This record gives sequence, structure tokens and C-alpha cells, in this order.
Amino acid sequence: MDDIKQLLKNKSFVDPPEIEIIKRFIKNSFDEDCLVKISKLRIGIVVPNSALAGALKEQIETLRNQLATKKDISITIGQI
Repeated sequence: MDDIKQLLKNKSFVDPPEIEIIKRFIKNSFDEDCLVKISKLRIGIVVPNSALAGALKEQIETLRNQLATKKDISITIGQI
């Protein structure tokens, strides 16, 4: 029986394009890093502090216009 390491060794994982768009937007706009999680109905963005969360909230429509999705976007504060 194969172990998980052997099964996943040749598997290529491709992130959705939304992740790269969001990370690039936050890096270019605020010079900060973030964590992005995408599910079927929602995009979750985790940022390291409340100042960035507030600033991003003000720019959320600009970011939404760059994304080709109708998913809800949530911003939370946490460790990256």
C-alpha cells in the first residue's frame, strides 16, 4: 500500500488566480503580506493587523473589480 508521501509526490497543485491577484494587490497597495483562503462561496483574507484590515476594507471595491468572481470577501485579523 502506498503512503501519502508517494501518492502526492508527482501531484502538481495550482492555486486559483484570485489568490495571486489578491496577494499582489495587498503587496502593491500596502506593502504587506496576507493569507488567502478560497472556498466554494467565500474568499477569506487574513491580514496581520487592524490598521491593514481597515485600509483594505476601504479598498475592497477596487479589489473586487480586479477579481472575476461573485464570491463574498471577508477580512480577518490573524497570524500569517
